[in-house]
Amino acid sequence: MTISANLRQVRQTNHLTQEAFALAIHVSRQTVSNWETGKTYPDIESLLIICQVFAVDLRELVGAIPAQERVNIARQDKRRLKLNATAMGITLILFLGSLCLVAKLGVGAWCLAC
Repeated sequence: MTISANLRQVRQTNHLTQEAFALAIHVSRQTVSNWETGKTYPDIESLLIICQVFAVDLRELVGAIPAQERVNIARQDKRRLKLNATAMGITLILFLGSLCLVAKLGVGAWCLAC
């Protein structure tokens, strides 16, 4: 999709009129209308404000990545988070186990193992 269509989609997804959308990002309603019809394009500052206010990825907004790819990226991120959490959990268990071993055998035995 084009920037124009993506901007319209962001506005409609948030159930806003052009006037309300314009107010939220500090531009005029006519500016929003021109963006949505493709007469003009938002400057980088406006794009960044839209991304921040409406929690939209800049690459998706400008059409660099399709929405489906964003969903795939989100799934991959979830998998990475789960793997990281599992790895951290295992590391914590091993660390606590080694502390218990040190407490039981004494510091000298642990130093010899190193």
